[in-house]
Amino acid sequence: MEAEGQRVSAASAGLTSLALRLTKQLVANKSDRSGNLVFSPLSIYAALALVAAGARGAALDELLALLGAASRDDLAELVRGALDDDSESGGPLIAFACGVWHDNDVVLKPAFRATAVECFKAEVRAVDFRTKTKAEEARQEINSWVSEATKGLITDVVPPLDAETGLMLVNAIYFKGKWDKPFTKRCTEVEDFYLLDGTAVETPLVRGCGSYLVAVHGGFKVLKLRYQAPLAFPRFSGNRMTKVARRGDVDRYSLCVFLPDARDGLWSLVDELAASGPAFLHDHLTVRKVCVRKLWLPRFKMSYSRNLTDSLREIGLEAALDPRK
Repeated sequence: MEAEGQRVSAASAGLTSLALRLTKQLVANKSDRSGNLVFSPLSIYAALALVAAGARGAALDELLALLGAASRDDLAELVRGALDDDSESGGPLIAFACGVWHDNDVVLKPAFRATAVECFKAEVRAVDFRTKTKAEEARQEINSWVSEATKGLITDVVPPLDAETGLMLVNAIYFKGKWDKPFTKRCTEVEDFYLLDGTAVETPLVRGCGSYLVAVHGGFKVLKLRYQAPLAFPRFSGNRMTKVARRGDVDRYSLCVFLPDARDGLWSLVDELAASGPAFLHDHLTVRKVCVRKLWLPRFKMSYSRNLTDSLREIGLEAALDPRK
């Protein structure tokens, strides 16, 4: 059990490393560094883990090295554990949907199909990608499936398909959590929010005060906002039993906000974070509760779309992205 835990821990570090390396790559490819950047490292990790389930040789070696895992089993175990839904016990609602669509002429290996279904809980469907009208029907089916899995947040993820399409691996993650220390609507005010170019836009800001988890470092601060943790550990007081979160679950779901001291210091902070690797997060996320007189956070919605093929090649995937292999 201890060795298994160490392997999963190594894979977890691989997830963090992938997140930072992709962040560095995506930021580097933003020529003017304008606009927002948002992506789900876990979703990308899960997709690559599923690819690894069907890979072999050099392609498999590349994937395991990039994802920081010793085996396919370690990848599947990490993804399965990270995506547990704790909503019934008071934790966040997490919905992970995974699907494999393959052309009727493509025969999946039994071992890959079994891993996809049993470890990733994937739906596996055979469709006609070769006929134009049928391919469009398949595209609409996949987009509807993603829309349902994300509660309507993502509605058009798959572009028009061509006749060369033989296999599509699709996943979607939906997360909905409640703050451990909620903000109230009556404490929302419209104030100036400053962009990187120095201009200000009026933005709804939520306000809070009291005890918060904060760390102060040279050049930036870190705020950690916990989500409500699943309650599964019984505690007795006289004849009364209540449920409390396990110690390890209290910090399982959090939003960490990094705030540069300089108004234009975001990208330099991102560069430092990406260059330092997972150790940077470990060293700087040690926070303690402090009394905060005024806390302001912007309410925001963000979207981002990008083909990651070139970025994945630049961080080490070659054989895995070669259709001949």
